Amino acid sequence: MATCVGTDRYRAPEISPRKHYDGFKADLYSIGAILYDILTKFSKKEPYSECAKECLKLSDKLQEHIPDDRPSLDDVVKKL
Repeated sequence: MATCVGTDRYRAPEISPRKHYDGFKADLYSIGAILYDILTKFSKKEPYSECAKECLKLSDKLQEHIPDDRPSLDDVVKKL
């Protein structure tokens, strides 16, 4: 893909330069950003449960700046 779309907060970094990118890996980045926001901005529970802590770790991995360093969808499903 080469089209630059999406909200800046949820857009994978490789999309900004308008270079060719893997849309699937970019979507995984966005899922990580959304997961992070759900767990931190919209959750009133403190401290986080063990499940929430694991999801935050997964969110961090999904938001790796290098697309090939992000986990695959299979890896994500196994974690959940």
